[in-house]
Amino acid sequence: MGLFDNMFNSVPTEKKYVPEDTREAYAVVLYCCANAEGNIGDEEIIFIDTLFQTMAIFKDHDGAEYLQIAERVYSNYSSHELIEGSINCVKENLRPQLFCYCCDVFLADGVVTEEEKKILENLAQISGIDEETSKKIVEVAIIRNVIEK
Repeated sequence: MGLFDNMFNSVPTEKKYVPEDTREAYAVVLYCCANAEGNIGDEEIIFIDTLFQTMAIFKDHDGAEYLQIAERVYSNYSSHELIEGSINCVKENLRPQLFCYCCDVFLADGVVTEEEKKILENLAQISGIDEETSKKIVEVAIIRNVIEK
């Protein structure tokens, strides 16, 4: 073994994101969804904050604070690392609910891009949501988010 082998050939350690609590996990996943195309605007932030106001887990908590946390950690991890770490913090029985909220975020503008579809598929898989259930959730989200033309 050469003098510098262990310095230059070491395998980089994978960063693991671990949210402080379920609210942070929700905020981070929804933030990643809203930022799927690489940019997030005020409309998306307002939409997510409005969603928080309807969620029981955010009762008596300031959703804006959690969005600030999400924005901060987003610069330190990839979306995949953030979503995976967050899902691991969400109880299994709450994962379909979070998946539904993600659908709402993706459908807010009436168009679901290919990148957003990939994130939804990955999210369903990581969450352990079977294909039939995930399709039902998407169908309901589409019905709820129909934009009249």
